Amino acid sequence: MSTSSFRSLDETILKVLDDSWRTVGEIHRLLGAGEALEVAKALNRLSGVHRIEKDIVTTIVRSGRRGGGGELRFVKFRRRQHTENASTPAAS
Repeated sequence: MSTSSFRSLDETILKVLDDSWRTVGEIHRLLGAGEALEVAKALNRLSGVHRIEKDIVTTIVRSGRRGGGGELRFVKFRRRQHTENASTPAAS
């Protein structure tokens, strides 16, 4: 994927995200196009440069009748939230 394709996908993702937490699958469905792997990579790239927020929730899954349990991770993303101080110009 070329650099311009990265930018295009990144900008498209930024347009569809709002302040609701969404999984990669939900975001992929909102986009209506593209490969899920490329969307996931773009989301990680955007969170790495702090353009969006990433939240990981880990839950323990109980063991069933035949084996051990394990961890289940939910990764969600949303548009970066700005604080009031960040949007207010500094006093002179």
